[in-house]
Amino acid sequence: MLRIADWADAQKPILHKVFDVAWDNEDTTYDKCIKVEESGDAYETDLQMQSPDEIAESTEGGMYTRVEVENIRKQTYTHSVFKGEIKITTEMVEDGKYRLIYDGVKHLARAASRTV
Repeated sequence: MLRIADWADAQKPILHKVFDVAWDNEDTTYDKCIKVEESGDAYETDLQMQSPDEIAESTEGGMYTRVEVENIRKQTYTHSVFKGEIKITTEMVEDGKYRLIYDGVKHLARAASRTV
């Protein structure tokens, strides 16, 4: 017999599935704004280069115009972790607020997908 106190633990796989379905139905704001690449590093470093917009005209057989490419900016990004949770109380289960519980998990997934 399932005790009310154990209901949330028994529902974990279902609640994870509800979260995953809601997450998959949303395009994340992060993915819309930023090119996402996989990384196992704690931080990433970007290097911005500056180069000339145009090359000067030269005669046939003439010397090449030397162009300079230089580093103008170096930026290091630290990976961030965002965490959120929905609290499921025994009172919610006792009062039969199952729809509220599932909706809360869906809203958590939507809020997470909108977080940059």
